[in-house]
Amino acid sequence: MKKRKPRKIKLLLVDDHPIVLEGIKSRLSAQEDLEVVGEAADGQEALRKAKELRPDLVLMDISMPNMSGLEAVTLLRKRVPDSKIVILTMHDNREYIARIIRLGARGYLLKDTSPAELIRAIKLIHAGEVFFSPAVSRVLLDELASGKKGKSPPAKAAELSEREREVLVLIADGAQAQHPHRRRPDEVRHRQRHG
Repeated sequence: MKKRKPRKIKLLLVDDHPIVLEGIKSRLSAQEDLEVVGEAADGQEALRKAKELRPDLVLMDISMPNMSGLEAVTLLRKRVPDSKIVILTMHDNREYIARIIRLGARGYLLKDTSPAELIRAIKLIHAGEVFFSPAVSRVLLDELASGKKGKSPPAKAAELSEREREVLVLIADGAQAQHPHRRRPDEVRHRQRHG
């Protein structure tokens, strides 16, 4: 009996810089379990292609012409809810990170991420995990810590969405950097209620 090959993770790549897009495509296409099914140069094109191609995962930049990645995330979540969204950008400010988490992206990586780390992130996110670059995790943890030290009003933590609190608990527990497969959002909710 012939053994079936596992299904490849279908990817849509979205970036307005052709050299970046081509480099990412080259690295990801070399992986046996990843398949780049489409490319787009802006959010509008990403919406069209995502609806047509139904990728498992959309890897997208934030800063693009016509429609930014921030705008596109909201529409992608509505139009292709089964596609997971991962941001790959140079922006490491808290406002972008918080907004992306609120909008439902499953990952946020900086463009200085190594190819191996990007591939790892894609596989973990496809498996249902969340993933954030170490620098992004530090931004989120610094924000949380500043509220504890009194630099920000105590109400600052209350302004976080449930999703942001879940992600921060994962990061604080070291799950992201050390063992991302050990914590699931349902464990986080249980821990928040009972921990």
